[in-house]
Amino acid sequence: MKYNDWVDAFLSLRDGGAPVCPNCDRQALAYRAFSFSSVTPSIGWAVVFCRACNTGARMSRIQLTQQETDAENAGTDAELCTIRLLY
Repeated sequence: MKYNDWVDAFLSLRDGGAPVCPNCDRQALAYRAFSFSSVTPSIGWAVVFCRACNTGARMSRIQLTQQETDAENAGTDAELCTIRLLY
């Protein structure tokens, strides 16, 4: 498992796919995106994580879509607190 596996899973998930977790091979991925600031709401970071094995990765300096800047995504704050970030 490499960081690029998480990036590929994130991009697939973001495009509506159902990728498997790079850590446990289950289809239980979710992500949450955050804007750096209201000045640059289209640039931010994201956490992609597996709800089955509680592992994930953080990605910084990503281009956010309008949907991601307007609303919170699949992950909740409580879920994010339990994730063991591998990267």
